[in-house]
Amino acid sequence: MVSHYSKNKGETHRFCSACLKYLIYLHGYPATCAFCEESLIDEDYWQVLSPNLKELVSMLKEEKSIPAKEKAYCANQRCSALHSKAEARLPEEELSKLDYDASGLAECKKCKQRFCLNCHVPWHDFMSCEDYKKSDLAREREVDDKRLFRLAERKLWITCNECERIIELYGICKNVHCRCGNKFRSTNRKD
Repeated sequence: MVSHYSKNKGETHRFCSACLKYLIYLHGYPATCAFCEESLIDEDYWQVLSPNLKELVSMLKEEKSIPAKEKAYCANQRCSALHSKAEARLPEEELSKLDYDASGLAECKKCKQRFCLNCHVPWHDFMSCEDYKKSDLAREREVDDKRLFRLAERKLWITCNECERIIELYGICKNVHCRCGNKFRSTNRKD
């Protein structure tokens, strides 16, 4: 059982670990009290989290610490590790050794795969971003992206205007809470 004292309401709210898990999945990090909507402090609930939930909360904390426009995810589908663009970008000394524009070249700190910060794909060797965008590889990827966007449109999913993540809507509520922390109202949801 987790207890949270609301300073604003002057009352204590209690949650079982299942409810706490639900709040973390619903609101992300920091978890928010369902009664008073105040942020819960890690010390309030850390001891009752399972190892998997601790890992999720740690990931959400890290995700929250990086501004949305500075986030870079590894393009390796088996990895998808989160980095700040500055952290992932290769040092200027290495970039200057290449004989083409490699300004978007980054390396995942977890799996060591190189990827492009500009194109959001695995690194396109010997091609600038401009050349890659004209290539057959980019056209194939574009076809896949269009399929995803058609599915999202058909299912009335929306795109977060902060991090550009596609969000699946469920239930009838128009209030949207993205993992990046952005909260907004959906205009896609029909009454």
